[in-house]
Amino acid sequence: MVVAQAIGDPPINLLDCQVANRDGCLYISGSGFSVQCNERLAAALRGLPVGAAASLGIRPSQITVHQDPARGLIRGEVYVFEPLGGEAVATVSVEGKLVKVLCSWSSGLKIGDKVSLSFDLDTVHVFNRDTGRALYA
Repeated sequence: MVVAQAIGDPPINLLDCQVANRDGCLYISGSGFSVQCNERLAAALRGLPVGAAASLGIRPSQITVHQDPARGLIRGEVYVFEPLGGEAVATVSVEGKLVKVLCSWSSGLKIGDKVSLSFDLDTVHVFNRDTGRALYA
């Protein structure tokens, strides 16, 4: 987890979460989100007990921001919008946790906008929150 945090600008987003099981399906659940695991992620996490503490790592470049709050996997509110030439960094507040997203400067996002975030589960990282060891990358 330390290495993942040191690489990239802006750095990887780390969201506290835990492993959950609903009706035989594994989920990564945290404050303000619950995402059903795909087969590959579920296979990597299957040996963990339900409730195991983890961190979901998502690189800002791997997140898509949607202006429709119902469209993505995680809902939030634009907290900061920083144009940087041809792109921008949107900082989205998700239940008080700040998530950075690389997006187009012309996206039309404004501070206070209700948005949702989506990402491909094949691009995320999951770490054991206690040891920092990668569980899925």
